[in-house]
Amino acid sequence: MTIEKLLTETFKKRYLIIRWLFSFLLVTIATSTSANSKNDSLMLELHKTIQNRDVYISQKEKRLDRLRKVLYNASDDEARFLAMGDLLDEFRPYNTDSAI
Repeated sequence: MTIEKLLTETFKKRYLIIRWLFSFLLVTIATSTSANSKNDSLMLELHKTIQNRDVYISQKEKRLDRLRKVLYNASDDEARFLAMGDLLDEFRPYNTDSAI
């Protein structure tokens, strides 16, 4: 092999390596930007949810009041048992959230 061919081969290999690294860098940056955008939208959604905390608490209290009325108006033991189960199912996550 001549020196010119060796230089050409070396140049081609370096060019391919640099091109691959540049492509990898572009993909990494694009993925990172996409992830940041997704995180930003999730943080915005979380912020809106926290701002509406009072609305969610009010909705939960209304559901609990409705279930309490069902319990108090139950006509027999089976209806009371089912109403207590529904009330417990609704109250359990609410009570856990309050403890946090």
